[in-house]
Amino acid sequence: MQTCSELTAPWQTREVPPDVDPYRRTLLGRWIRERRVAMGLGVEDAARAAHVAKNTWRSAELGQPVRDGNLGRIEAALHWRPGTVLGALEGQIDEPPTAVPPADDAVPVGTGVDPLDLSDLTPEDQAYIRGLAERLRQQRGE
Repeated sequence: MQTCSELTAPWQTREVPPDVDPYRRTLLGRWIRERRVAMGLGVEDAARAAHVAKNTWRSAELGQPVRDGNLGRIEAALHWRPGTVLGALEGQIDEPPTAVPPADDAVPVGTGVDPLDLSDLTPEDQAYIRGLAERLRQQRGE
C-alpha cells in the first residue's frame, strides 16, 4: 500500500517555469476562460470543481501567476491532459487545448461527489485525507 508521502500528482513532478513570458500566461488565461464558459460553468463552480479559491481561478484567467499545484487542479477540472498547462506556459502548445473525453465512470464536475480513489492507501491515510478535505470544505463554507 502507498502512503501519502509516496503519492505524486502529475503537476507536482515539475516546477512552473519561473520566467514565463507574460504573453504565454495571458494566452493560457484566455484558454482557461474559454473552456470554463464552454463547459457552462461560472467562476465559482469552476473553482469549486478544481478545489481552488475563486480568486485563484480568476488569477489564472487573468494570466497572473498561480501556484503549480493549483494550475494542475484547474487543468484537471477542465478535463485537459496532464501537462497541458505547463506545455502552454513553456510555448509547446500554441492552440487552445482540447478536452480529454471523460471515462464512462467519471464523476461530473461540480457534483460534490468525492472523485478520489483512496483504496490503495492505508486506513489511517484515508482518514487523514478525508479529515483534511472536510476542514477545507468547512473553511470554504461548503
